[in-house]
Amino acid sequence: MDILLYVKDSISFASLHDETKWPLKIAGEDYMFPSRPSIPPQLSVIIKNVNVRIDFEEFTNDVKSMIPEVINVIRMKNKFGNIIHMVKLELSSVSARQDLLDAKKLMINYISYEITEFLSPAQVLICSKCSGIGHFRKQCSEQDETCKNCAQAFPDLKSHQCSASPVCKHCQGNHLSNSMKCPVIKSFRAELTRKLLSSNTNPTAVTPNNNNNYRFDPLNFPPLPSTQAQLNNPMMSKLDDLIVKINDVKDHLASLTVKHDKFEKFMVEKAKQDSHVSHQIDILTANDQELRKDLLNHHMLLERHENIFIKLFFPMLEGLFSWIAVHNQDKKGNTLDADLKCRLERYVVQMRKTREGKHRFN
Repeated sequence: MDILLYVKDSISFASLHDETKWPLKIAGEDYMFPSRPSIPPQLSVIIKNVNVRIDFEEFTNDVKSMIPEVINVIRMKNKFGNIIHMVKLELSSVSARQDLLDAKKLMINYISYEITEFLSPAQVLICSKCSGIGHFRKQCSEQDETCKNCAQAFPDLKSHQCSASPVCKHCQGNHLSNSMKCPVIKSFRAELTRKLLSSNTNPTAVTPNNNNNYRFDPLNFPPLPSTQAQLNNPMMSKLDDLIVKINDVKDHLASLTVKHDKFEKFMVEKAKQDSHVSHQIDILTANDQELRKDLLNHHMLLERHENIFIKLFFPMLEGLFSWIAVHNQDKKGNTLDADLKCRLERYVVQMRKTREGKHRFN
């Protein structure tokens, strides 16, 4: 039986990620970890301005020697697969990560590097039932299913054979309703990314006040309005475009994976068919050899019978015919039965021709 655990926060994840803290047995049964989970962004930081020409193995060893809580040191790459001036640190301790973020600097080999949070790209939830944004299929309140191609709702989508041109449900554009190129989805992702950045740069946690004579009410201090420059931040647009391109690459890779699976399945079926044909050919070859053996045995049997007739029965018949011919005469040598004599002579001629024909064929 496999058990999947969902942790409450990064502290729980860090605690459960350490296998030394697990018991030897659970409920008296042995257990094992089939795979290791990936480190979440809540336990990761980014080191900026790391030279691409440094000895990365030496850099990794220096980082791990300074910070024992570091699990992985990963060189970041752009969408073209080229390394960039950023390195991702994955840690096993929430406090160690917070210490790095508070320090904002890390000194390695007499070089000071800037430390920032690692923010994973915001993923937009698109319902597979109604193509709505921001919820799963299980959370969907719609009764009918929506076709991703024509954006029409049907009680039974399986019976719908769509042949129309793509129409987006959100913007009425000529693309699928779940396409990441949709401007509505792009704006939703941009707003979600802005909220994530705002929540990380301006935490809303309120520090407790120990003064009993003063009671803090957050309603008395409303947040300042966001600036227009933040809404028109070009970095957000570039980030959205980058996320869209990454999703396009994912879709292309998924399509290639499906084609590769189909081709691999075709090759497996072809190999099975080739093996079956080869097996049938082997059976036919074996049957042909058996048939040749049977023909040879029959030929030998026929030759044996022919030899018996020619060398045994024919001489016996000739002698018998001669004896009958002698007794078919009277004392004066006259033939008693002319018809019998003719038949005996005809039989002798036929046996002679048969023997001559046998010798001629041989």
